[in-house]
Amino acid sequence: MIDPILEEKFINWYEQYADAIFRYCYFRVNNRELAKELVQETFIRVFEYFKKHEIENIKPFLYKVALNLVIDYSRQKRIKEISLEELYEKQGFEPSSSSSSQEIINNLEIKNILQGLNRLKEDDRQVMMMRYFDGLEPKEIAEILNENSNIISVRLNRAVKKLRELLENGK
Repeated sequence: MIDPILEEKFINWYEQYADAIFRYCYFRVNNRELAKELVQETFIRVFEYFKKHEIENIKPFLYKVALNLVIDYSRQKRIKEISLEELYEKQGFEPSSSSSSQEIINNLEIKNILQGLNRLKEDDRQVMMMRYFDGLEPKEIAEILNENSNIISVRLNRAVKKLRELLENGK
């Protein structure tokens, strides 16, 4: 029998973080069904751990478990990496007559940023995505990646500078 207080706490975590963990997984595997499975497995593993141990900071813990599952899947299936640009193109940007010029400009800017991100080193792209797509703080990213938060902050600053250079130079 599960303690009702623990169960309620876990349900609250699920309601609060399931969508974010889904986006995190989906953006890395580019497969909706697989992402759903990874989210389910993430919460199952966290629940099993939570029944026996206290979890002080759930958000980085969830992301760490999800990251490990994505890595495990990648190793098992040796999935083909899809560039951010391909992912963007698959989700479909087609300017229609009903699109405003501002929407078109915004979509083109997003496409340029995704292309720039795709040209960064994998480590830099990963921390940029975790920070700006997933909304994680440097301290949380550090915890997930088992790094020092100062190192993550420096990597983020350098990656932002490099991305800015890429976008300004159009390279």
